[in-house]
Amino acid sequence: MAITDSIIRYRRFLKRRNVSPNTVKHYLNSLKLFVLWLDEPIEKVTHRKIGEYMDELLGKRLKPKTINCYLNSICQFYHYLCEEEGIRIVNPCEEAKYHEASQGASQTSERRAHRDPLQASERAKGSGHLHAHAPMRITGRRSGSSLSQPY
Repeated sequence: MAITDSIIRYRRFLKRRNVSPNTVKHYLNSLKLFVLWLDEPIEKVTHRKIGEYMDELLGKRLKPKTINCYLNSICQFYHYLCEEEGIRIVNPCEEAKYHEASQGASQTSERRAHRDPLQASERAKGSGHLHAHAPMRITGRRSGSSLSQPY
């Protein structure tokens, strides 16, 4: 199988399905990293090899949610090969265990943010991000004006 041709057709397939350009870029980048890491043809990959790749990503100290995104990209490509290209291979990602820790961590931080919105606001200030649930102070004054100055 010519992997390069399959990847080009996969890119076209994603674009025809109106997948966001950022998603296409992410899927192809994740796939490229996986193919470069592989030491065997992509059609010979087993769920054990996917597990080894997960270990490699963990060794790079990537967060579980990031690892799941990488695995999802790989899984989607194998699904494409099976369904759209008609290649008779087993999707090795379906047997691999996704990292469970990311789901609990994101739910915990969301619960924490809803419980204490002021604390979420302080975290947003420090990180440079403005969260949708962070309260805004509306004073009717220009930014930088003193409270002691009249309108």
